[in-house]
Formats: sequence, structure tokens, C-alpha cells
Amino acid sequence: MPRIKKGLDYYCFLTDTFHDLRIKRLRRKCRNNGLLVYFYLLTEAYRTAGYCVEVNDELVLDVAEYFYLTEEEVEKFITICCTEGLFDKRIFEKFRVLTSVELQERYAAICYKLRRQEIGISPEHLLIEKPKAYAPGARKQAAPQATETTPADCTPNKTSSIPMEESTQMKRNEMKRNEMKPLPFIPSPESGKGEAVTEEEIPLMKEEQILPNPGTPCPRGEGRNYAGLVETLQRLHIEVKDINAILKLSNFGEIGDPVWQALYTLNGASAGTFRQPVKYIYSVIQKARRQKGGVLL
Repeated sequence: MPRIKKGLDYYCFLTDTFHDLRIKRLRRKCRNNGLLVYFYLLTEAYRTAGYCVEVNDELVLDVAEYFYLTEEEVEKFITICCTEGLFDKRIFEKFRVLTSVELQERYAAICYKLRRQEIGISPEHLLIEKPKAYAPGARKQAAPQATETTPADCTPNKTSSIPMEESTQMKRNEMKRNEMKPLPFIPSPESGKGEAVTEEEIPLMKEEQILPNPGTPCPRGEGRNYAGLVETLQRLHIEVKDINAILKLSNFGEIGDPVWQALYTLNGASAGTFRQPVKYIYSVIQKARRQKGGVLL
């Protein structure tokens, strides 16, 4: 029987890691050695248990020998990591185990993507809601149609092999990801051929409808990715009025516009990092205009 790997082979490294205030404080107090110790321990957590690592004499000795430090220095760096919030201080003081909310969330998300049927986070170390393991029958259900949702749609299929309670919960989660309502109408980029939309016509459109792609060429001739921009903004659960505003600010998804850098950062960030993605997108566009000497928002 093949051995079931508990840890992970690799993990995501966020591009804004070194802009994290906790990382900056750790480096100020411990210099670069503190950062090296932190990333070593983080990697060990993902490699071994997947969500935590136990601090024992062997681990402290390994870290000390690897970076030519004393064991006292390693212990000091670990304590500062917990004090600054990079690891949970309460769990460390009680169990000598290093873990965090971010670490557990990423581990649970990766396990679900890998279709693991068991996500073994110890109850005494758990800092997040109990993660849901992958159900073999979950992918067999048809995705909800982009039509108006009625209470009858929430009724679980009685002939399904999935338990009624589990089936109902899966449908609720799916509908929550789709905002419990149909997606707004998305006109294709080709629909504007020969019928270019002028600035005078835009205010006359309905507020709940996403602006169509104008047929006018881009100033730099680099083209647009209108459909990709609309789809990405919808995945971020941004309201239609804000989607329309961002479309106009970005010249309807012009390639090279600062909005793409903002969306790239949002897609790579962990859950909860950006509580107001719309304001972040506006700030990126405004900063780019300020640097170019353009008109601010």
C-alpha cells in the first residue's frame, strides 16, 4: 500500500511578503538571520505535517547548524516570530508547536485542490473552521445554471448517493461562490463591431448591465482583454457599478494598463489580505497616474 504523504511538496510565496509589517519588525529585531530562521521553520511546517512543526531539541540544533547560529539565538528568534504574530503565540507556549491561521488556511486549500479525502489538523492546534476534505462525489454534481435562484433549487437530489445534509451544504457553498444570484449580462467583445459605443451613449445604459466593449482601437495599438478583465472582476465579487467604472478607467481592459498589475496582486494574495479590493484597484490606478503626471481620481 503506498504511503500517504501528509506534508506538501511546495507552497506559495506571496510577492508582498517583504512588505508585511511583521516581517519588517522581525528583520529589524533579528537582522537577516531572523528571516532565514523564520522561512526555514515555515518550510519545515509545510514539508512535515503540512500545517505545523514541533519545536524540539533536534529541530533547534538543525537550524543552528544550518545557519551557523547558537541554539540560544534560534530560540530567541522563534520567540520573536511568535511575539510578532508570524506564528501563534498561545499554541507555541502550550504545545511547543509553530502554526498560524495563514499556514492552516493554505494547507487546507491545497489539500482540497489535491483531492485529499483527509485533512489532518489536530483539534488542539486548530485555528480555523474545521476544513472540509474532498468528497469523491462532489465533482459529479452539475454546476448551478446562471439563472434566477429559487428555494426549490436548494432542495437536494433524493436519488443522489451523497447524504442529504452534505449535498445541501455543497449546494449552499456553490451558490455562495456565485453570490446567490445570476451573473450580470456580459456582452462579448465582438458585439461592438461596427457599433462602437460613444461616451454619450454610456450613461443611458442600465446600471445593472456591464458596459459593452467599444469598437474603437486602443491608443497604443496593443489591443484589449475586455472579456478577461470582466471575468476577473466578477470572480472578485465586485459590483457591476464598480466594474463599469474600472472598465472606463482602464480603457476597457487595455493591455499594459495598471489595472492588470492590481488584479495580479489580488489573485496572488491569501484570503483576507485585501478586504476592499475595489479601493485597492483604484489606488493602484491613481498611483500610476500620479507617477505619469496624469489626472488623479
